Amino acid sequence: MPKCQCSIGVLGSSQELMTVLQSMGPKRPKVTKLLMSRPGIFEFIGGPASGQVVSLTQKVMAQGRMEQVSRLKFAADQHAAEASQHASMQREKVAQKEEEDPDA
Repeated sequence: MPKCQCSIGVLGSSQELMTVLQSMGPKRPKVTKLLMSRPGIFEFIGGPASGQVVSLTQKVMAQGRMEQVSRLKFAADQHAAEASQHASMQREKVAQKEEEDPDA
């Protein structure tokens, strides 16, 4: 099963989710009702007899991929800027040493 899909049974028995739901108090909604109330985020695959599977919508998955690419680009740009700054500092040190001792 892809990472973006999970059976309702497995999701409902998740300790992390149970903790959050319990914090909502005794009148908390069921997991299925919570997911169904967000059709732009979640979609259901299969019927009750086959054990429903919940998945993220294509729009949400695409948005997640775009955010991931953006984070990777930011990290790469930051690393490149740090490497450039380090190289510049090294060039300055070499130039300074050559000025101090031109015969070396």
